Amino acid sequence: MKILALTTCSAYCSVAIQDQQHIVSRVQQTKGGGHSDHLLSMIEACLNETATHISTLDAIALSCGPGAFTGLRIGIGVAQGLAFAHDIAVVPISSLKVVAYQAGQQFGPGNYAVAVDARMGEIYSAQYYVNDHELLCIEDEKVGKPTTFLPHNDQSYYGVGTGWAVYHDVLAGQFEQQLLTSDTTINPTAQGVLALAYQAIARGETVSAEQVLPTYLRNNVAKKQTEQ
Repeated sequence: MKILALTTCSAYCSVAIQDQQHIVSRVQQTKGGGHSDHLLSMIEACLNETATHISTLDAIALSCGPGAFTGLRIGIGVAQGLAFAHDIAVVPISSLKVVAYQAGQQFGPGNYAVAVDARMGEIYSAQYYVNDHELLCIEDEKVGKPTTFLPHNDQSYYGVGTGWAVYHDVLAGQFEQQLLTSDTTINPTAQGVLALAYQAIARGETVSAEQVLPTYLRNNVAKKQTEQ
């Protein structure tokens, strides 16, 4: 099975493709919505390196948010265009889930409090339990003030995501002795999306190109999108 994966919901534009057991990936840090300047060329480079024609892909996987508004629109637009043109299934993956998965690969089994800076004094957040076999959401995704993000249970947590950099003192104060450590450097990557995409496909969680929707969480952003 060949899957093209991409993520554009953070400061990093990332693309990966798996050809049998070989993974080829590209990562480019951009500023000011510059993902549009790099994404297509990165996809082309990965396809060329694996000698893959896009029509032979089994699926296109992408992080569907929450995350940077402009980046999400770029990634979803490209994924939809390619999937529609070549009749390829799409696998939407939560960007917060990708962060939790990648953190689990680094720290091992445990509870993960994912907090990503949403600007406007808010964070995108969720809590997950990760082990070698599964990734379970134990608190649903939401957007809100950092002061509203509290431990879901009385167990220990790893704090991960950019929100822990911006609001570290507030979040650490709320998790107190339950916080094992925090890592503010983990951003969603296409390799993380790729790993979760295989699991999602096995569960039948694919959609058609026209069914792909971004996860904004903010109602006002969703309203503006609908009005356009």
